Amino acid sequence: MFDAVRSENILAVNRDTALGAARDQSGDEVLANRDTFLTLLVAQLQHQDPLSPADPLQFVSQLAQFSSLEQALRMNGHLAAIERATAAANSAAPPGGTP
Repeated sequence: MFDAVRSENILAVNRDTALGAARDQSGDEVLANRDTFLTLLVAQLQHQDPLSPADPLQFVSQLAQFSSLEQALRMNGHLAAIERATAAANSAAPPGGTP
């Protein structure tokens, strides 16, 4: 029981840390946190007590939050690409809008 509670707490702390850090870090740093999160998630699954597994609802909630974070990162990357393309198009356009 103690191990199950401890592993749930470790996963929750890591998830909160990763989500908070994602707001303040570059893409590479966020990817490193994502890998750390996944490593801890796999370790939790490997070391949980088979007679007292982690709460499935909490597990699904954590996976949904992680999925939301990944989607937000992907969207941020797409928006950055659109911003770069728009800036390039605006810098290439002659003043006044007509050639």
